[in-house]
Amino acid sequence: MSKKKLIGKSTKLAGSNMNDEITTSDISQHTDGALRNISVDMIRENPHQTRKFFDPDKMDELTQSVRESGIIQPIIVRFEGEDIYLVAGERRLRAARAADLKKIPAILTEGDPAHITLIENIQRENLKPVEEAEAMAKLIDERGYTQDQLARIIGKAKSTISETLSINKLPEVVKDEVRRGENYPKRMLIEVVRQETTEKMIALFEQAKGGKLTSDEVKNITHKRRSRRAPAAIASEKINTLQRHLKKIKPGKLDDHEKGRLLTGLKNLEDIITVIRQELEQN
Repeated sequence: MSKKKLIGKSTKLAGSNMNDEITTSDISQHTDGALRNISVDMIRENPHQTRKFFDPDKMDELTQSVRESGIIQPIIVRFEGEDIYLVAGERRLRAARAADLKKIPAILTEGDPAHITLIENIQRENLKPVEEAEAMAKLIDERGYTQDQLARIIGKAKSTISETLSINKLPEVVKDEVRRGENYPKRMLIEVVRQETTEKMIALFEQAKGGKLTSDEVKNITHKRRSRRAPAAIASEKINTLQRHLKKIKPGKLDDHEKGRLLTGLKNLEDIITVIRQELEQN
């Protein structure tokens, strides 16, 4: 849709607080934050959409709601050259089209559409666990966010970010099924991904899928399996973790209290290590 076609297309508004048309100023200056009623035919689909699957039954419900009550929450759009692109609110836009609405309330925004879309989806769209995990990973990869920064941006606890990101480790065959299904709570998938191998992940998922096991039952299974691990295997894993953390310590930046606690801990650890090393070397 060109600027010439957009200019002069008036859009009668449902609310008295919105301007009564898309103006030349909106198009040329990309007025950030302006609220408009925009013809659905003017809006191009979002090429950065995270959600790949839209449940037909839920879309039918939303479409019926839109027919009865209209669009309550505006979608978000941005101008790019001579076109208007959807940034966030694809379900609402699809429902508006299915309900044969001619216009839809929209907020004009500046900024990177892919970035805004990912954040909007994670915050509002109730993505499936795999979609949410992939969206978070994409933000980290493309923007260089730390988990702390991402937690602040989308308003979730860092522990939630970490657990959600772990879902990306699931085998692709499991991810594909989760994208299409409705009975896979995040808590259950987090427990599945804690299995030691791909084969064990798939086996536990097959055991749990279809509601055969609750998230708590899956958790109990994984905890029992972890508790049966040999102490030597657990110790080897923890040693690697401890080494990584010790290498990050900067002694010159520690206060006296921190130095004292660390020295005491290291001395106790050294005593234990000495005893174990002697026993290992003798056997």
